[in-house]
Amino acid sequence: MGGYGSGRDGWKPKAEKAKRIDVRYMRKRGFLNDGCQFTLSWSKGEESVGYINARTVDRTVILNYRVKPYWEDEWTDIEECVPIEWTPCNFGGKRPWLNCPRCSRRVEVLYGVGKRFLCRHCYNVTYSSQCETVMDRLLRRSRKIRRRLD
Repeated sequence: MGGYGSGRDGWKPKAEKAKRIDVRYMRKRGFLNDGCQFTLSWSKGEESVGYINARTVDRTVILNYRVKPYWEDEWTDIEECVPIEWTPCNFGGKRPWLNCPRCSRRVEVLYGVGKRFLCRHCYNVTYSSQCETVMDRLLRRSRKIRRRLD
């Protein structure tokens, strides 16, 4: 029993496993333009695991989705408004940010761990690399070098 990778994953939710809304993705596809309607979806392999309908109105992304926590029998419709803030860049242009609906923190990514989409600080989300031991880090680095050489 035991061995590498057989331990617990930790009690905090991981960013890599959570549904996420990324402002950089939306900007690249032109979804931040006023009046734009779009759908964001997530999949695991070939299987779809969720989607959200959204629209952009007056520097705000309005998310429309349904959730059903495992302890409840009924689906709940949620409409959530996420403000977009634009800041100037040093060498010209503007950068978009999402304001967390709970704490108003300026972030690039919101995570869907619970009923709402909030920043990683509100949900206490960590990255998998933050939970690694020294041996795990060494093994990950050696695998990365092997991939580069192959």
